[in-house]
Amino acid sequence: KNIISVSTVHMAPEDAGKKISVPVYISENEGFAAVGFLIIYDKRLTTESDDIVISDYVKGTPQTLAFDNIKSVSIAVAGTQNTNASAKICDISFTVPANAEPGDKYDIEIKKVYCWDHLIESNEADYESGFTKMRELSISVKNGGITVTGSKSDAATKNDEENKNYNK
Repeated sequence: KNIISVSTVHMAPEDAGKKISVPVYISENEGFAAVGFLIIYDKRLTTESDDIVISDYVKGTPQTLAFDNIKSVSIAVAGTQNTNASAKICDISFTVPANAEPGDKYDIEIKKVYCWDHLIESNEADYESGFTKMRELSISVKNGGITVTGSKSDAATKNDEENKNYNK
């Protein structure tokens, strides 16, 4: 099943006030020519444009913009067609509040996902002269976030488990 997912990352209380990296993945993307989506995040988190690191997997030139005042990030990925792989799209670093305590959770959600298989060309049924159209595909999402655990070892163990099962 085609999925874009945000991992759940576990952090220790002593990492409060620091930047925490959260990976975003795509799975089994066979046939996608382009993917665009919006990530909405907890208002207590902050991020900047340079906190978004695109992976080597991404083909083409993605556009990333961080809008801290509305707490969202927009990502457009072009050129994924027929790669048929599960891979990391990017890492987004969020600064967690300095007063974070064990049990605190900061949600990170994917909204408004658009996926296209290819440009519709003149010999295809949906073609309209004068318009560039793309055939839209559906995709599922898996939301994640940042959770504060009791200690560094608890966070490391839970992150290892999450990485093994990120798209199941």
